Amino acid sequence: MPTYVFTNPKTGENFDKYLEYSDFDLLFRDDDGRKIYVIEDGTNCFLNLGEQLVKTRIEDSEIWNGMESHALAVHPEQIREEKEYAKKRGVDIDFNPQNGRPRFSSRKNRRDYCKLRGVVDYDGGFSDSI
Repeated sequence: MPTYVFTNPKTGENFDKYLEYSDFDLLFRDDDGRKIYVIEDGTNCFLNLGEQLVKTRIEDSEIWNGMESHALAVHPEQIREEKEYAKKRGVDIDFNPQNGRPRFSSRKNRRDYCKLRGVVDYDGGFSDSI
């Protein structure tokens, strides 16, 4: 269930609203074409895409901070060799020294390393395809 950011025009405050995709599609649009969510007092609050993008980027960067893969792990003794192999092929990757799991710094880093190792990531988004 996605979180959307709406702005109350009376107060100028932003608030998060959890909506199913089907509920989001039922929201009506105002004369300017903005999606509207009506709160309890009858105020038409509009979808704030600018705040939504900022919020998404912050959450996305927090998610990718040190994300590790179990499936692509190597033995801890092989970390140095694997880092050299990846670096020669243009992929800068870090590993957890205790368990040999690769640590991804971004979506692109994960995509590039998966492609290097010949692994298809079915959990990736549309922009992560190989």
